[in-house]
Amino acid sequence: MKYFLGFTLCLISFLSYSQKEELNKKVSLHSWSYPLLPNGDTHSYFDLGYKIDSRLQIELRGFYDNYILANVSKFDITAKKYITNKSYAFTGLGIILEESKMGQKSPKLISNYSYGVRVDVHENLFLEARQQIQTNTNIQGVYTIPKLFTLGGI
Repeated sequence: MKYFLGFTLCLISFLSYSQKEELNKKVSLHSWSYPLLPNGDTHSYFDLGYKIDSRLQIELRGFYDNYILANVSKFDITAKKYITNKSYAFTGLGIILEESKMGQKSPKLISNYSYGVRVDVHENLFLEARQQIQTNTNIQGVYTIPKLFTLGGI
């Protein structure tokens, strides 16, 4: 099993598609996707950024995930305020759309807001703390979590 998992991860890394472009000094685009997996999942992502000035940036992110139970689309608009050259605070609003595939009724539009901080330790390492809270808590989808705190980095 561990060899199969390792082989699958290597294959995905060769088959994935990614691009990062700075369209001009104010606009940047980053996108990523990989093809259909053996279980039927596909995933894609884009991030469109606009620098208002040297300390403030607005970002539009979109995700499309195709799972066994549902197709999920997520869109977030986020404002980033740089505290230093290597750290910023952010806040934003988002929506999640789920399309059920297994005969279940698809939930209504799910909305959320998020906020947090990020520190770039060096060129290849960052740490981020993020809180995401679903605003319409009476709606539950297969792939939503009403309150989520994440601490991550790469």
